Amino acid sequence: IYSTLLWHLREKNTLYTLSSQLVSKFPDRPETWCVTGNYFSLIKNHTEAIKAFSKAIELNPKFTYAYTLQGHEYTANEIFETAKEFYRKAIACDPYHYNAYYGLGDCASRLGKYEEAILYFEKARLINPTNVILICCCGHALEKLSCYNQAMVYYELACKLESNSTLPKYRMAHLYYNVGRFNVALDKFKELVQLSPEEATIHFMLGQIYQTMGLKKDAIAAYSKAMSLDPMGNHVIEEALEKCHY
Repeated sequence: IYSTLLWHLREKNTLYTLSSQLVSKFPDRPETWCVTGNYFSLIKNHTEAIKAFSKAIELNPKFTYAYTLQGHEYTANEIFETAKEFYRKAIACDPYHYNAYYGLGDCASRLGKYEEAILYFEKARLINPTNVILICCCGHALEKLSCYNQAMVYYELACKLESNSTLPKYRMAHLYYNVGRFNVALDKFKELVQLSPEEATIHFMLGQIYQTMGLKKDAIAAYSKAMSLDPMGNHVIEEALEKCHY
């Protein structure tokens, strides 16, 4: 669990140190190889990550989480059928392992099978009902199916559960933008700027809304802020700026 947290926090050096210590002291424990796999996953060496998770499964064929992590690696490589096999093996070990249901939903979503995705995401949510990410996944799948009112219900639920979480607020604001309620979307994105002032995507979306509403100067200011925060995304922002000038 600690290594998974380090993975999400992108703490590469700490995760490497943890992996090295465990390999040295506990080379015969499956947890050791899951930690090692998480390190290789973080540095995007998926081949070595898969080898490490396979080692964990070899040491303990009933180690549920190793199957799920293995599935995540195949999903990252877009080898979806193999990924689904590992998620199903995880569920066979533990039918209440919500991470594997999330994985199946993620595969379905990436393949554009949103009716299937919502079933898996909802199954995961029923097992872990306060997980904001799972709730937003359900909402996003419904949004893709043009079930906007139902999607909004999920986003509102997520906001109630974690009032300071930016994910459901962003999804809600983006949905208002998609359905053409630009004034509401604008207010929501302004709130998000207060919560995450360094998030380039939020400033970029503000620029999109301002541009749609014909507020050229405000759009240029928002795009410029986004560009300063995310130099890697400059080409996308520059294209938006060019359209804004036109």
